[in-house]
Amino acid sequence: MTDQTPELTAICDVCLQAIGDGEGSVWVDQGDANDAFYSVDDSNSPLDFLGETTRSDIVAWRTTHADCGMTDNPYKIEVERIRTWQDFLYWSAHVTGKKWSVATDWRLFTLRSLEPQRAAVGGLRPIRPQGLAWNPIGS
Repeated sequence: MTDQTPELTAICDVCLQAIGDGEGSVWVDQGDANDAFYSVDDSNSPLDFLGETTRSDIVAWRTTHADCGMTDNPYKIEVERIRTWQDFLYWSAHVTGKKWSVATDWRLFTLRSLEPQRAAVGGLRPIRPQGLAWNPIGS
């Protein structure tokens, strides 16, 4: 998205190695997300996903090398397109505009990227981590 200096690095969920440009993506199985979104019955609505962290049908966003595995129906963001906080903000607005996104853990993926101490090793991580005592991101 931008030609700025990278602020984020991508770490593969599978092999735990850094993902270089052209080597992998942040992705979700779009088919699973659609299935989860449309699987609601008469007793609930797709909005029931909002704020949920314990539903068994929440579909996880992944960060992987292309060679480390991806489903047949991914909605993917190549890592070179999400290397700055500005890029991440753009993609957050874009992803949350997809109706099926409420059936994914994008909110948690974002929080894990902002606060790496909440996360496992894989995912998007700040190159220059900082405490988030409400300081501006990237400063």
